[in-house]
Amino acid sequence: MLNLIIVDDDETLLEGLSTAVDWEALGYRVSGTARNGKEALQVLETRSCDVLLTDIRMGQMDGLRLTEEISKRFADVRVVIMSAYDDFRYAQQAIRLGVDDYLLKPIDIKQLHAVMNKLSQTIQARRLQEQRYHALKQRVEELGDQATEKYARTSGALNVGLCEYLCKAVLLGNAESVQKNMLRLREHVQSAGDGSFLFTVSAINLLAVRLEASGELTEKQAKRLQASRRAALLCGRSEEALDGVCALLEAITEEKAAEAGDISSIILRARAYVDAHFGESALRIREVAAHVGLSASYFSTMFAKHVGESFSDYLTGVRMREAQLLLSNTSLRTYEIAARVGYDNPAYFSTLFKKYTGMTISQYRKAFQNGY
Repeated sequence: MLNLIIVDDDETLLEGLSTAVDWEALGYRVSGTARNGKEALQVLETRSCDVLLTDIRMGQMDGLRLTEEISKRFADVRVVIMSAYDDFRYAQQAIRLGVDDYLLKPIDIKQLHAVMNKLSQTIQARRLQEQRYHALKQRVEELGDQATEKYARTSGALNVGLCEYLCKAVLLGNAESVQKNMLRLREHVQSAGDGSFLFTVSAINLLAVRLEASGELTEKQAKRLQASRRAALLCGRSEEALDGVCALLEAITEEKAAEAGDISSIILRARAYVDAHFGESALRIREVAAHVGLSASYFSTMFAKHVGESFSDYLTGVRMREAQLLLSNTSLRTYEIAARVGYDNPAYFSTLFKKYTGMTISQYRKAFQNGY
């Protein structure tokens, strides 16, 4: 039985709707009534409600404002509005706000029955889905380790490893590898026999956990992954579940590939800036990050990941290579070379040079003079 609250500032209609309709036959119980939106919110605070049937034009708080407040504070409550023909533009606004249906006044009982029956079926179907989802989720959690072990025996390969390959391919934007490994996953699931759906869900859960733990998904991608994970549990069929997840993984892979392309461009710009300014002793990572439009912390992480060394080490390498050229091709003094490659302190420059090349400056000069 669903709980219903009715809201209307016309007391006669409010009483008629509350008592003259056989709500029990429709699967409803009137748990409360109100004469305006403000009063309805007070009733919702204390009464259980699945569906709220409300007029649209009322004093103190109309149906539109009430619908907005319900969407913020009582997200599970479904709303049906009632409006006179002249107020249809208001009904259109309410529908845009997310109401489930509307009824024109004067209320046609047959239409009322049809709308409320349809809504009841929708709510009951969703509840059954929720129950199924939670039951299956619990079963997967309880049997996950056993399923993975049996999966490994029947398929000849650990789905854990396969899922990790898939995750890496997705995050690297490698579409070819994603398609190849999804095909392998499908083949392994098929070989699992009767337990294939359980193994499919286990694999999908593992994929989701690995991808989320990477910290490399956007908020939007993470939400889409959770929705896909949920849809897989609800569909009950391995092929359908894998189709949905495969489509999502391919979409994220494309996004990551595009992102990688953008990052490559950013790295090239950063390197070009360093090449043009490494001789400035005041050059810092913050300046380079600002040049490419990123925060220093994010740029630092991204640079190290894609270049293979920290920005500081990269800058030092650029300066040391230039210093080597100057030492081998000019007769500049040590302090002059230090200044040209961005170091105000010649002693510090000399220390870094030996650490980088394994030779002191004099040893390096001598080596070149002797033709090494």
